[in-house]
Amino acid sequence: MKKALKILIVDDDQMVLDSLKALLKIKGYEIDTTSSARDALRLINQNIFDLALLDVMMPEMTGFELLDSLNRESLDTMFMIMTGDTSMDFAIEAIRKMANDYIRKPFEPDELLVRVEMVLKQKKMRDERKNVEIEKKNLEKQLQHSQKMETIGTLAGGIAHDFNNMLGIIIGSAELALESVNNDDPVNKYINKILTASTRAEEMVKRLLSF
Repeated sequence: MKKALKILIVDDDQMVLDSLKALLKIKGYEIDTTSSARDALRLINQNIFDLALLDVMMPEMTGFELLDSLNRESLDTMFMIMTGDTSMDFAIEAIRKMANDYIRKPFEPDELLVRVEMVLKQKKMRDERKNVEIEKKNLEKQLQHSQKMETIGTLAGGIAHDFNNMLGIIIGSAELALESVNNDDPVNKYINKILTASTRAEEMVKRLLSF
């Protein structure tokens, strides 16, 4: 089952909160509301919202001041500013504060629904780009790891080959030494131990080289 997108509505007008909540819930969104900008600040920092609708003029702080109080880099939330002011100053300020959209009150329900859908589509595209970048970085790490392992394998193969040559010399020398001592000589036992250990090591190296 597809998870409902979560929207926070922040407005000091309770009628606006109730009407927007009812409108957006019909479209299947999960809605939280608050009439307090400070409470909104707490909610946004403690929860994951896909979108926050912020009224500009509120008693405790403005919607723009709320945006300034947030660490936007740590949030995945999109922001839409709502205001009854028709001047261009508010529109410019919304752009400057890096709001994702801006809508003037009063607005038609269909207009709000379209704008909300557009912002959420932008978020979806942004999230998909992030996921592609993460996947790309993971693949690059895997490739680097694979290349390192290949380099280690090549190096280990070279070392094993050199070690095998040294073992050949040790075994050959031990066999010659064994021929030059009597069977009852105490040294004979130690030479045999060298031969046994060297022969086992030689077999292990041959197995490594066969990979």
